[in-house]
Amino acid sequence: MTTPFVLTFRPGISVVDDPEQGAVLETPRSRLDLSHLSPSFLASLRQLSDGGATEAELTQMAMASGGFGELPKFHFFLTKFVRLGSICYSLYEADSSTERVASKRASSARVSSEPSPFAKLVPSARSVAFSPKSFAAVALDQGFRLSRFAYCRSDGGRMVLESPAAQATIELGDWRGGAIATALGQAQTGQALLEMIPMLKAETVQGFLSLLHSVGMVLAEDECESEAQRQWEFHDLLFHARSRQGRTQQVVGSTYRFREVEDSDSIAPLPVIRPQPQAWETVALPVPDLESLGDRPFTEVLESRRSIRTYNPEAPITLVQLGEFLYRSARMRQMFQMEKMNCSDRPYPGGGACYELELYIAVHNCEGLDQGLYHYCPEKHQLGRVRGWDGELEQLMSDASHATRKDESVPPQVLITVASRFARVAWKYESIAYALMLKNLGGLYQTMYLVATSMGLAPCALGAGNADLFAQLIGSEYYAETSIGEFTLGSAPADLADEPKLMMMEPVDWEA
Repeated sequence: MTTPFVLTFRPGISVVDDPEQGAVLETPRSRLDLSHLSPSFLASLRQLSDGGATEAELTQMAMASGGFGELPKFHFFLTKFVRLGSICYSLYEADSSTERVASKRASSARVSSEPSPFAKLVPSARSVAFSPKSFAAVALDQGFRLSRFAYCRSDGGRMVLESPAAQATIELGDWRGGAIATALGQAQTGQALLEMIPMLKAETVQGFLSLLHSVGMVLAEDECESEAQRQWEFHDLLFHARSRQGRTQQVVGSTYRFREVEDSDSIAPLPVIRPQPQAWETVALPVPDLESLGDRPFTEVLESRRSIRTYNPEAPITLVQLGEFLYRSARMRQMFQMEKMNCSDRPYPGGGACYELELYIAVHNCEGLDQGLYHYCPEKHQLGRVRGWDGELEQLMSDASHATRKDESVPPQVLITVASRFARVAWKYESIAYALMLKNLGGLYQTMYLVATSMGLAPCALGAGNADLFAQLIGSEYYAETSIGEFTLGSAPADLADEPKLMMMEPVDWEA
């Protein structure tokens, strides 16, 4: 028989006394009037925000003055709180559980002397399906293994066990919880864990395994992932779950969490335009006359858009063409103030008008422009020369050739590396910053594809690149600015029909 779990409200939820309303339940999103509840029922809710109690103890408190008539109402409220992800479950060891009950009845010194739980389940989602009754006791001879999605990290001075496949996090009270998680890297029975890790009681191991199993942190030996889940990689599922609502109760959206406040955590936002060092030699780019371009119809451009990985070596892309391409794709059209930061307007869509993306142009063969690495300034429509051609830049171009399945000895005429000034977005947005940058990158990619197609150039977006190497090339801190995308560009081959169509399939007769 395992030790009963102690229920508490999750952090940020508490019962307070309002001078006008009386007892009120405060949450990060709302306030709930509790003044109509009986004193005993109200006392049970207060206990949830002041140390907690087992479900049996809370039930007794609710019945103290109202008798059995209070039970339906109490369980309705408790079930509602559980489904909203408002209730945490703490596992105490057998001895410390007795101490907790004793200290709970003691004087105001209780808070400082109350023992810490061995583990605490904190819901990370609303509409969770578990309850104390779902924490079925496990047999000591039953084998379990840690989910491949589970990971342990430090958070606010405590160790937590998390998983993007779970709807809760587990706060670990001491090193033994981490030791159990480590041992479960291979399937282990509860009995094996008792023999492996000192100072553990059978009830604690059973309760901890029950807690982990209830949220999918561990799987029984005979359990398997679904076919759909098996196809997710750890980092992909973690990124998906933590940058979307549903499996996190973290704040999501434009919170401006680093704006000027009274505490010392305030950080100034990055400027709209990345300044080019004075040491950089600048190259003014030609400005096209947009009214006299004579573009093909939009639908024709859209339908003919494709990735082209070969070029015309006899007539490489020119400085005039590169200038037109950058002007039509990524120049800054205007700057303006929006809410709490300066923003800009550009041809491609950018979330929150932050425009954190920076374009670096690696030139191998461009008529009118020396080889080297350049930075594009969207405000002045000019290039700043970062460095000349060298071995590291050659490696970057070689990687790009490999990504396009071409001969690495024949690099692209032009490689555009899209870097991100991460703090430009993270200053405004919480939880979704990196996901938003990738969406902005997709918008930029499509804009560059359409402009290049309209101009008759050869465009191709790449799937991966070396972010560490690129940060070294531009002399930037990896966490401040580095690459998140690559795009090759050049003159289209003389006979475009000879360009191989990768990944193309024969038409399918769906009626057959």
